[in-house]
Amino acid sequence: MAHKSTNPKVDAYLTQGCMRCKLGGTSNCKVQKWEEELKRLREIIFDCGLIEELKWSQPGYTYQTRNVVMISACKEFCSLNFMKGSLLKDT
Repeated sequence: MAHKSTNPKVDAYLTQGCMRCKLGGTSNCKVQKWEEELKRLREIIFDCGLIEELKWSQPGYTYQTRNVVMISACKEFCSLNFMKGSLLKDT
């Protein structure tokens, strides 16, 4: 189910990949390998009220125009990448 703030560019990323290599748009694309996990991470991020954008060919999320987190797919894992993560409080 689409969230009211989804970005069509990120929708395309999740269905086709980043399209930076020849595997984009194929079943061999690393984004396709992690599609369900990436969609779940996207849902979790939406619960935080962040704005969704496509940055550097990957889904990026901002708060008050500041980059907060990105999701990405690699061959062996997918990840949440926090910008300035060292500034996060971990009690």
